[in-house]
Amino acid sequence: MCYIGQFIGTNTVVNAGSVGEGLGGRAFEETNIPSLSEVLDELSNAPEDYTYETRADGNIKIVSYNGTEQKIDIPSQIDDKTVTEIGDEAFKDKELTLVNIPDSIEYIGNEAFCEDSRKLIILNLPKNLKKVGNGAFTHALMRVDVFRFEEMKNLEEIGNRAFIDVSCSEFPDWKNGENYMEFIFPKSLKKIGDEAFAYTLFKKVTFNDGLEYIGNQAFYSSWKKQDAEINFSKSVKYIGAGAFSSYMGNVEKISVTFRYYSGGFMEDYLTNMASVYNDPSDTFNYYVKL
Repeated sequence: MCYIGQFIGTNTVVNAGSVGEGLGGRAFEETNIPSLSEVLDELSNAPEDYTYETRADGNIKIVSYNGTEQKIDIPSQIDDKTVTEIGDEAFKDKELTLVNIPDSIEYIGNEAFCEDSRKLIILNLPKNLKKVGNGAFTHALMRVDVFRFEEMKNLEEIGNRAFIDVSCSEFPDWKNGENYMEFIFPKSLKKIGDEAFAYTLFKKVTFNDGLEYIGNQAFYSSWKKQDAEINFSKSVKYIGAGAFSSYMGNVEKISVTFRYYSGGFMEDYLTNMASVYNDPSDTFNYYVKL
């Protein structure tokens, strides 16, 4: 059975674009966020700084970081074993400033890199990720080119609040809508949790076939004033309350164009969404069947 969440808020700006475009056209510049190649020599890579345990499959899980360095390169191997998991709160509130996460990592636990300071810069998201836990990267800073979800062929789940309030600029221009990101999610992804990308600014999002669940307020207040694109897959079965809603007053008009496959859930969802809006002078909905 398919469930439809209420589409709340009256200021979502979403305009359709072509499905499946590559990363070309990302034209947003980061502010004071270096690339991995620029700072790699500054990062500490010391296995003795970590508490870890051996998983049942023989690989390593990092339980906590005990070092004093603020710029770190998390090792991909410890004791000649591959590091594949970062545990819950392993790096939480450690006052880190630069972190490189190796591509060997498959699981990132709840609040693993949660920081309230907005000083933590994540230099890489692993290509082998399968699951990102709840609140894993709250308030982190990342360059636009770090968000290459389409290369994560095994990614299955993004937890609640996993990337909430993540910015690709140390000083995002909220007023003018600059520093937006572009996401193309892989076919392996099944679930995006509640508030997973809330307050994180986007220009384009593409949901490929395979995705079934988009949680409550998953992209809440993510569109701001700049036009954006959203492309639904035919596999979506649930969209939560306020998944694409935004603050009142962020835009003067609503212009929503959804590209979707006809039949089934998406037509029901769009019909339900349209019923929320009563004033045609403030709402422009465009539905494009693929």
